[in-house]
Amino acid sequence: MKWLVGLISSAQAGSSFMPPAGTEVATQLDNLYAFTLWASLVACVILIAGMIYFALKYKRQTNHDKTAYITHNGFLEFLWSFLPFVLFMFLFAWGIIGHFRSLHCCK
Repeated sequence: MKWLVGLISSAQAGSSFMPPAGTEVATQLDNLYAFTLWASLVACVILIAGMIYFALKYKRQTNHDKTAYITHNGFLEFLWSFLPFVLFMFLFAWGIIGHFRSLHCCK
């Protein structure tokens, strides 16, 4: 478990996880990579924890149990579509700004 903590703590620009940045643009893109790594780790933990929780909570007790009728929830569907969209647009904007800075860095 110590290796995981070490990997997570070193996932920052300028650390031993990434090579030394040669320019300011490289530092910004390294920070984007570190943020993407952290966000992916958090999303993975939340997803797996939720799957385990609901698998145990709704485990069928007997062979005669029936599945409950679940109605459509428009708000929940909106949330799990809109929140990833916002996150991906944030990552896209950060990446495209870094890309354009790298194109015009040597004027």
